[in-house]
Amino acid sequence: MVLKKLLGEKLTFTVEGMTCGHCTSRVENALKSLPGVKSASASHEKEEVSVRYDASKTSKEDMFSAIKKEEYTPKD
Repeated sequence: MVLKKLLGEKLTFTVEGMTCGHCTSRVENALKSLPGVKSASASHEKEEVSVRYDASKTSKEDMFSAIKKEEYTPKD
């Protein structure tokens, strides 16, 4: 329980539209700007992003909204 609180929840999902390193940086920075996001790692090769976050401060819906503002498409 202590480790989970320290590391946070982990969520991995697909993000369509990332084609290069600049794209992954935009997605990562959008996620890291949200309250409670501890880390975000995106891969344009896999079209995937993994996020560690505090679920009491942000939600999957908040993350999807931040990614959509950068003009990428998150998928469950």
